[in-house]
Amino acid sequence: PNISKQPLDLFKLYVLVKERGGFNEVTRQKLWRDLSILLQTGQSASAGLNVRKKYVSLGIFHYECKYDLNGMDPL
Repeated sequence: PNISKQPLDLFKLYVLVKERGGFNEVTRQKLWRDLSILLQTGQSASAGLNVRKKYVSLGIFHYECKYDLNGMDPL
């Protein structure tokens, strides 16, 4: 998948989010923009929002819930 015509490394995204405590913690601390910079997908707040949307829409969040959060319901 791409964001702003830049390829998105899904494994790197997953690892970066996991290192920072997972989806809920990254969202609580508003770190999505920082992750978008590390992934080289942009530096704006909207780039961070796009990364967060991809994390959810591509099923990485569901994977995190199932395997990292002991089967927690993602909804």
